Amino acid sequence: MSQVHTRPCFPIAGGQYLAVSAAKGPRGKAARLVLPLGHLMQSGDLCLSFRHRVTGLHSGALQVFVRKQGAHGAALWGRNGGHGWRQTQISLRGAGIKSVIFKGEKRRGHTGEIGLDDVSLKRGHCYEERVQLRN
Repeated sequence: MSQVHTRPCFPIAGGQYLAVSAAKGPRGKAARLVLPLGHLMQSGDLCLSFRHRVTGLHSGALQVFVRKQGAHGAALWGRNGGHGWRQTQISLRGAGIKSVIFKGEKRRGHTGEIGLDDVSLKRGHCYEERVQLRN
């Protein structure tokens, strides 16, 4: 876990965010953030929301997994590059979710970082707010 750091987050809200640097550690090294869910959050659909960025050429990948029973299954979502901070929402369907796992894995690049911020989990489905412009 020594590869996970917090960094100032000036352009967003002035706070901190979790970061995995591509410049440190061996290729294939991974950091995980596990969000265990209490029994109250295991009873239906959930909306997972978070901000993320993956910078640098071949720097790494950020993935999201869900664990229901035993080990987690295949990644539900993943990003291995991008253009600055992005907001993502994922609807997690079904009862019995024990935990949500974020995995940041360093790849062969030597610059850049994987950043994670503003993680929230709410009951119900995710939805997009739509703004209608009137003439």
